[in-house]
Amino acid sequence: QTADGTFIYDFTCSALTSTTTPHPDEPNHFRLPGTMIGVRNYAFISITGPRDERVCKVTYKDANAKVLLEI
Repeated sequence: QTADGTFIYDFTCSALTSTTTPHPDEPNHFRLPGTMIGVRNYAFISITGPRDERVCKVTYKDANAKVLLEI
């Protein structure tokens, strides 16, 4: 959260063409527990709702389009 109260969110997904390995013990105090994905993945961002009630959903999928995580 910034000094003026604005929230900033960050998400990361891997490139489908790169290799990846799980590294859940890597220090990262910003990572939400249970959200580490150690396989190739991509993400969709969906923003819905009226102006003052927006909802953001991030869906992570593996290279075969299987849903891995939705937050």
